[in-house]
Amino acid sequence: MSKITFTAQAYLSPHQTLDGALAGNDRPIISGGEGRSTHFEEMGYAHIGQATVTVDAISQDEALRNQIASLNTALQKERAESQARQNAILDRISKLQALDFRPG
Repeated sequence: MSKITFTAQAYLSPHQTLDGALAGNDRPIISGGEGRSTHFEEMGYAHIGQATVTVDAISQDEALRNQIASLNTALQKERAESQARQNAILDRISKLQALDFRPG
C-alpha cells in the first residue's frame, strides 16, 4: 500500500478547546494546504498548529472507480438542479399563457 504524506494546518471549531484536543476529546479540522486558511478563520475556527498527515492510499483502480462514482453523483445532482430550474421556467410560462388566454 502506498503512502501519501503532506503538511497541513490544524484548526479547532468554535465549540472545541485546545485542552479537549490534547486530551483526545476534540479532533482538529485539518486543512488541505500548507498555508493558513482564511476560509476556516472566517468561519470562527482557530488555528492551533501544523499537522503532518499520512494517508494509506487505496489502489489506483479503486481510486479511479471512486472518482468516476463521485463524478456520476455530481452529474445526477446537476441534472436534478437543472431540471428544477427548467420546471420553474415552464411553470412561469404556463401561468403567463393562462393570463393571456381569452375564450372565444
